[in-house]
Amino acid sequence: MQLKLSQNSAPNINFAQIDFNEANAPHSLIFDDVYFSDAGGSEETRHVFISGNNILERLKNSNKEYFNIGETGFGSGLNLLTLIQTYNELSKTLDKKLPKLNFLTIEAFPMTFADMQKTLQQFPKLEAETKLLLAKYDDKLLKPGLKYHSSHR
Repeated sequence: MQLKLSQNSAPNINFAQIDFNEANAPHSLIFDDVYFSDAGGSEETRHVFISGNNILERLKNSNKEYFNIGETGFGSGLNLLTLIQTYNELSKTLDKKLPKLNFLTIEAFPMTFADMQKTLQQFPKLEAETKLLLAKYDDKLLKPGLKYHSSHR
């Protein structure tokens, strides 16, 4: 798995303003909303993002070289991490080669590294995927227009 970050030059960035609720889930002070359900962010992501977009079937049935996903609102990165994990699990069960993943997301108020790290610690089953993301995520280098690009080979 390769994660590439590409940047456009731009001035200052506005980071997410977050506090953590009783369940230790991030809560946006800007939007007065949670990033994911206290009942289970990973399960919610699998239900809403993976199943809701029929990603497993679309990957299985794709004959294309690339599978492209665009997302508005990167948030904690939970959709990307769950997608990577799902892709890896699926690839082990099929005889055919899956298309390469391209993931493009836009975030108006990205999390700081510390907030992202604290948030993602809640998902030990995504530890390997989280390490990939955090190794590349440097909030000091983020600039408006930053694109998170995942090319899965």
